[in-house]
This record gives sequence, structure tokens and C-alpha cells, in this order.
Amino acid sequence: MDNLVGSRSRRAWRHVDWTLRIALISVFLYHGIPKWLDLPATAQALKLPLFITVLVAMAEVGGALLLVFGGLGHSRLFDWATRFAGFSFMAVMTGAIVLVHWGQWASAPTPQHPAGGIEFPLILWLIGLFFLLRGNGGE
Repeated sequence: MDNLVGSRSRRAWRHVDWTLRIALISVFLYHGIPKWLDLPATAQALKLPLFITVLVAMAEVGGALLLVFGGLGHSRLFDWATRFAGFSFMAVMTGAIVLVHWGQWASAPTPQHPAGGIEFPLILWLIGLFFLLRGNGGE
């Protein structure tokens, strides 16, 4: 099998997790940055206390930055940054699923669930779990 996969391919395969990293980073920056621009209005729209809204925004933007940082190195510090980012995304998505999306599977909005169902938030939660459990893959 080693003859079938050259050393160049093995090195490239070690970085395949960047496809998932980029997906999560883009989603959480896209949703996190606007929260910082008007925290009181965001808190009111989400029907959350301002303190919780700040924590959500920190988890989204901070988690995205930690996921970038975690992917840049191979020491325990980088591994723990990746794992903590995964945990922060899971925490945010758990809140979103329970408070907003629960009760409908499909992601399409309906009159009862104008923000859509749990399909997409659950996928984000599972990718967060992947990074929490895997870290940087033991590199």
C-alpha cells in the first residue's frame, strides 16, 4: 500500500482537514462578526441576555480564529486550540438547536420554524465534535 501512495500524497493528505476548517471558519465568522457590530440589537433579536450574546459572539469569532491558529502547527498548544474551537462550536450549536431549530429536521424554513430545522446546525455540531475529538490528529 505504501508504494501506491507516494510521500507527496501522504503529506497532502495530512492537510485535508483544512477543507472542514475552512467550512467552519467561514460559517462562524459570517455569523459571529455581525453580532459584535451591535450586541444589544443582537441580544434582543436572539431573545438572549446581553452577557450570553457576548459569549456566543466570542465562541463564534474566537473559535474560528482558534481553528485557524490550531491548524498552523503541530505542538500540544495548536492541538488544544483546535480541540477548544471544536468545543466552542458545539456549545453554540447546541444552544441554537435547542432554542431555535428543535422540532424540525429539514433545513428549509417553515411557518413554525422560520429559521429552519436542525439539519444544518447538527452538521456543524458534528464537525465541531470531529475537531474536539481529533484535535490535529496526533501530529
